[in-house]
Amino acid sequence: MKTNQTNFVAVLKKAQSEYIANCEKRNKPVKLNKSGLQPDIANAIDNASTLTDGQIDTLASLNLGDAMLQGLKKANVKTCKRIIQVLQVITGGDAAKHLKGSARTLFLSVGSIIVAKASTRDGLVFGVTGKGNEHSSDGINVTVARNLQRMGVTSPASFATQSSVCFAQGAMGDLLGVGRTGGKGALPIINEESPVTSAIIQRIAALTQIEMQAIAGDAESASE
Repeated sequence: MKTNQTNFVAVLKKAQSEYIANCEKRNKPVKLNKSGLQPDIANAIDNASTLTDGQIDTLASLNLGDAMLQGLKKANVKTCKRIIQVLQVITGGDAAKHLKGSARTLFLSVGSIIVAKASTRDGLVFGVTGKGNEHSSDGINVTVARNLQRMGVTSPASFATQSSVCFAQGAMGDLLGVGRTGGKGALPIINEESPVTSAIIQRIAALTQIEMQAIAGDAESASE
């Protein structure tokens, strides 16, 4: 069956049901908006519902539907929101609007490691932030790195931590099959065979300078 908005919305509604059940089980407050939806799930459903026919066709052509749905089925509500943001961007959606939080970290980590060829943790951070030593022994592609740096990440320490968290077991990079943590002080291990990884690489290559500047501007002004 062709993956479409309905498939994603159904999985997101199931994630909400599990969220409510978990809150009740742990005697924690259930946080819902006026429409009766958990806010992150509401955001994800809104974004999934606006996928165009062209984006659905892109999803099918890149063989991404199953990977995204399987990731969603195992994700917590915040990660559900981020997975749908990734889905929007890799199918041609507005990168400045959707590339936020761990979705942005995922894109930039793949960009620095696979596209810019960073081979050390310092190289990963330099590739994204432009901070620290360039490390000629790292062999990083500085031209590609300069493009990644246009997206506005400024804190080396924060990015290194965020990247590690993004690929931890059960986190978005892991759930989508993009990669896994490499251990303390090491680079994440990226799965280059993953269709999601391939789609991220293609989208990074297609980003224009205007889009990169918009992402940077949005990152500076928006609160996560």
